[in-house]
Amino acid sequence: MEPIVLYFEKFKKFVPPERFLRRAVVASIAELVGEAVAEESVKVRGSTVFISAHPTIKAEVFMRKKELLDRISEKLSIMQVGEVR
Repeated sequence: MEPIVLYFEKFKKFVPPERFLRRAVVASIAELVGEAVAEESVKVRGSTVFISAHPTIKAEVFMRKKELLDRISEKLSIMQVGEVR
């Protein structure tokens, strides 16, 4: 019989559904910028997150991109976001 740790190793590779990632991005933007972004305005392709928002919000997000990526990683430790556009 294999140790339980080996059994759970395979679950570390599962990617959370896009919905959870979008919610984490929206929450992180709200915390970071102080403005709400609609969940529908966040799209995910691979490890890249695309944000369709007011240019002012997008500019603020891009200036704080590193901090945003860190916050998303804290919320979803399994999923790694590589880029925000």
